[in-house]
Amino acid sequence: MGVNLNVTSKEALEQLLENGIESYVVYSPNNIIYHPKIYAFEGDETKRAIIGSSNLTESGLFQNIEASVCVDFSTAMMKTEINFYLIFTTILMK
Repeated sequence: MGVNLNVTSKEALEQLLENGIESYVVYSPNNIIYHPKIYAFEGDETKRAIIGSSNLTESGLFQNIEASVCVDFSTAMMKTEINFYLIFTTILMK
């Protein structure tokens, strides 16, 4: 989650931690805003990534016009793990 502009609420971060959801916070010191939304879910047999524009808020999920793509992966077919956090952090620090 990006924390620039104080958009991500403290309560949302606390909920993620309380539920044991692995989360990453991105702060950009160079005035570049971390804006993509990537929600990743892992099960025993499948992984799912939802990538899009919607914030994890009531309006972002139920009221705004947003666009997202949902991609499912079979855990057995995954040969390498994509670390989205590392990719975006590398881009932000340039």
